Amino acid sequence: MARLVIIDDESHITEIIARFFREKGHEVTGFTRAEEALAHLAAAQTDLVITDIAMQGLSGLELLQKMKDAGLDVPVIVTTGNPSHNSAVQALRSGAFDYVVKPFHLEEISERADKALFTKRVKDENTLYSKLVSLHSISRVTAEAASMDELSTKVIKLGTRLTGSDGGWYWVASPSSDTAISAAKVLYPDADGISQHGFLVKVARSTAEKVDVEVTDAGPGDGASDSGGPGAWYLSLPVEVGSALHGVLIFRRAKPAPGYDAVDLEVFNQLAATFALGIRALGLFPKPAAPDLSEGGKTLESWARLIGQMVDEHCAGYEAKGERVEALGRILMKEMNWPTETAESWSLICRIYDIAKVRVPQKMLENRQVLAEDELEFVHAQAAWAYERISSIPGLETTARVLEDFQESFDGAGRPRGIRGRAIAPLARLLAVADAYVSMRSGRPYRGALTEAEAIEVVRQGSGKRFDPEIVLALSKARGI
Repeated sequence: MARLVIIDDESHITEIIARFFREKGHEVTGFTRAEEALAHLAAAQTDLVITDIAMQGLSGLELLQKMKDAGLDVPVIVTTGNPSHNSAVQALRSGAFDYVVKPFHLEEISERADKALFTKRVKDENTLYSKLVSLHSISRVTAEAASMDELSTKVIKLGTRLTGSDGGWYWVASPSSDTAISAAKVLYPDADGISQHGFLVKVARSTAEKVDVEVTDAGPGDGASDSGGPGAWYLSLPVEVGSALHGVLIFRRAKPAPGYDAVDLEVFNQLAATFALGIRALGLFPKPAAPDLSEGGKTLESWARLIGQMVDEHCAGYEAKGERVEALGRILMKEMNWPTETAESWSLICRIYDIAKVRVPQKMLENRQVLAEDELEFVHAQAAWAYERISSIPGLETTARVLEDFQESFDGAGRPRGIRGRAIAPLARLLAVADAYVSMRSGRPYRGALTEAEAIEVVRQGSGKRFDPEIVLALSKARGI
């Protein structure tokens, strides 16, 4: 079965030709105006167009030119009522596959259509073959990649080149999350802005939930880009490693380019399968050597202090916040008689736990209104980004775990994994209380500082919900309130 578009401004002719090809088992859409047909061609996959040349409005010749300008590679058979007119020759020169002179027998036009469809099928097969041959190079690409970031970037570059896309991303689940779809995700490479990030996450979630390939037609107002534009086509497909969903590959083709076709889909399926093998192989790589953080006298401690300074400078009202959180945390640990070894990573954690905020626009940090859902999603995704980056540094796995669990709630209503109680890392539970208290005791662009009693009362209200009751009690005792 093929997908045909029939265009003739005489509706009875359109209907006769359409009915004839439907009886042969084809899917046919008829139009009496070429302008409407052009919009359809841009939105739906089509295997053959049969159009009259002389029509009201957009002519057949003008349609050919507009299809060419839009990159629509679909064979076109033109019909003409004037065999002596040079319009048929002009149509062939403009890229038409063939022409038929009116009045014509339906079997004659059927024979031309079969020839055009066969030629297209051979062309598509040759194109697919050449692209699949090119895909063999990805085996070398995946073998050379030493990190998820590097692997996904190389796969995206290859996919965009083979399919004429102009952008691509990989949406990856938190590796320790069993409820990956509801968790914040990391995009490789990063989205250009909040609007685009939210749109891509929405597309990825839909694909992940269906575990199937999707093509999304994004218009100018769909939030696909912070800069607007004519819209784009997005093709997204799940990447499964073993029996588990690892993430979603997303590719974009800006309009007025045509949507993705069956050839593109086959290439992407092969790409995703090879990508999955690369991800699995990546687990066999030895861990890279720990980074040398002592260069120029910059020890791990001074590196963490630098991160803290960057956060302070970026976030109004955060001056020395990490140091204040660290000091309070040590008081609370002493109050609860926690073992000394529990606090070994505390200083480092307090310097870097807010690192994700350097990726959040200052305008959003200073917002006097409650953040919108897409803005909150963006902020949460930056926390996932921080976890991904810190966990990739050998020796900082424990620190990364605290950063990930910091978003969790004691009652299990947090993210990314929805774990509860003592399943949350102890230092993450401590950090949640200390950070909340210190933050409330500090002024912000959108509010003044709370008194000590007010801040502790707010923390008490969150006891057993957001906060560990034992740590909340320790705070009250330490402050004598």
